[in-house]
Amino acid sequence: MRGADLMTWLLCAASALVVSGCSGDDNSGASGSATDSITDSATDTGPNSTSQDPTTTTNNSTTSGTTGTTESMSTGPESTTDAADCLALDEATESPDVGRVLCCRSVAADFPSISTTLVAVTVTIDGDTPVGGEYDSGLLFLEEVTTGDRALLGSTADKAFDVRVFPGRYRVVYEVDRAQEKAPINTRAVVLESVTIASHMDSLAIDVKTVELSGALLVDGVPPVKSSYDAAEIELYDAATDSRTVILDTAKTHMVSARVIPGEYELRYAVTDIGTEMPRNGDAALKAVTVDEGPTFSLGDIAVATVALDAGVTIDGEAPPPSELDNAEIYLVDRDTGDRIFVGETMNGKLGPARVIGGPARRYDLRYAALKSQSLPINEWSLLAADVDAGSMPASIDLPTALVSGSVEIDGGPAPQGEPEESALISLERSDDRAILGATKDGPFQRRVLALSSYDVIYGHEASSGVVPANNQARIVEDYAAGDALALNVETTLLSGTIKVGGAPPPASVYDNGRLFLRSADGDVVALGETRFGGFERRVVNKVYDVVYSVDTAGGMVPSNVDYVVEQLDLTTEPVAEKSVDIDVPAESFTIKLNFDNPAEAVERGRILVRLEGTEELLYVGEITEGMTAHLSGTLVPGTYGIFFQADRGGFGIPANQGAMISCMTFDG
Repeated sequence: MRGADLMTWLLCAASALVVSGCSGDDNSGASGSATDSITDSATDTGPNSTSQDPTTTTNNSTTSGTTGTTESMSTGPESTTDAADCLALDEATESPDVGRVLCCRSVAADFPSISTTLVAVTVTIDGDTPVGGEYDSGLLFLEEVTTGDRALLGSTADKAFDVRVFPGRYRVVYEVDRAQEKAPINTRAVVLESVTIASHMDSLAIDVKTVELSGALLVDGVPPVKSSYDAAEIELYDAATDSRTVILDTAKTHMVSARVIPGEYELRYAVTDIGTEMPRNGDAALKAVTVDEGPTFSLGDIAVATVALDAGVTIDGEAPPPSELDNAEIYLVDRDTGDRIFVGETMNGKLGPARVIGGPARRYDLRYAALKSQSLPINEWSLLAADVDAGSMPASIDLPTALVSGSVEIDGGPAPQGEPEESALISLERSDDRAILGATKDGPFQRRVLALSSYDVIYGHEASSGVVPANNQARIVEDYAAGDALALNVETTLLSGTIKVGGAPPPASVYDNGRLFLRSADGDVVALGETRFGGFERRVVNKVYDVVYSVDTAGGMVPSNVDYVVEQLDLTTEPVAEKSVDIDVPAESFTIKLNFDNPAEAVERGRILVRLEGTEELLYVGEITEGMTAHLSGTLVPGTYGIFFQADRGGFGIPANQGAMISCMTFDG
């Protein structure tokens, strides 16, 4: 890949950071045009990772910032090398606020020094020096605006401190530690929308503004009874930080009294102990509020109106069995928050007694979940009704069912029966719902399901020695109407072949090993084999697959990559009984060094990780524990990688950042 084609990937930072090919380096792989801003094309599918925790982040751009609405202007390239050594930003790019430019260099090239900044931080609360000490304090963080890279600055109790970070544009976030009188109780809140840390000694003054909040909760027009067994909380939900702060507990009081940071919030209701009077919603949005700056702010009356549910439940027009051994649960699901609210069981023949928050603007979905079934539908999470007003539910809810019968063949012959080592589950699925019909080892099946929608028929193996296919989630029939006879024939291919790594036989060692998978676009996965065996044989359903490699144990010979697509395999165009496929996983060893502009202190440590374009995993390649140089090495598939820094212990000699992108490397096979 060259030039602009190199970098349509990595992170969601299109307006924050540009990565370029290097025009001054013959091995850089640069073209004559500028690269695009970084975007993320990773997907969340495939085998489980054995790599580092993917704290997927980049360093933000160095721009002029404000305390309030984000506003910035270009400061020009602030590269770790001469600006002339990197390609200029494309004039057509709609990102005039891009600051620092990173070069994407070949692993054979010399990498420029990585610049850092020691920031002198001073903290005030409402304009005054904090006086409460560690028992009335909060923590302050720098966070990269779009990706979540963060660096701990320190505690408000420290009042003033120095911390080293990478240059860039950040927001400042407050998190309560212990609050008594002056420190706000916010779990997380933005106190500065945008600040710029330049690549030289810098200072940062942070004033944490607070306001004393008041208000009162009324349930159906009256204050709730104070009880530990029938209680709820009122929370401030902060969408900017996806955090919740409790401002009222009805077990103690119905009055709000809390010191918080001014800003935009949503009031949320959350039951803590289910009784008879308080609604049992676990997460209900009440209303949006703007808490203005000032000494005090009143929320007024927080009104919650409730509905008592008492609708009857029937199955095909008949009363359901009054037995715990033949029983299902009924739920309301809040369409805004996804909160699941248990409202009844079929064995009781009705919903309730259950009280929930009502009102025509509050909409729910009604769901069915089987517990134990002898005659009831076996659906695990079926949608009974969508977009329901809890106050307008019918007096009785009837659940129509259908009996599903069928059998399974493999390539035109009956599936093995009575053989646990050769068996698969057949299930019906629709959205979040599933109904397991039976196992092929048990022969023909007959089960009752809800007849409210069509289903897809799914094959998922339990065990396979080569007779039944090894697929985990193969869709073999679409839009099946429950009640129709199911005569299933699963068409398969026996795949076999050799495995190579970098064109050579792989190590026959569990300590230097990778795994190969087949993965289809609909999420089906087949475990194909391990590199240490040098070959594989698997029976699979005829589909189109990606052949995916993921490291098991990196010992130096197999690449450390996770979720890497080696090639595509199409078994649908010309189905055959057997097919030979030889797989060669590309692998290249590399060694580079990164120099920082400041040495690590004796107790500090920073890990260096890389991320391949088109994937989301961070892979460990080295660390810095002393001096100014990190020596990086490993075996990877060829490609273009972002280089990331993750502090284990840092903040003075090396930066405190937990996921900053600091450089970029590329190499070909």
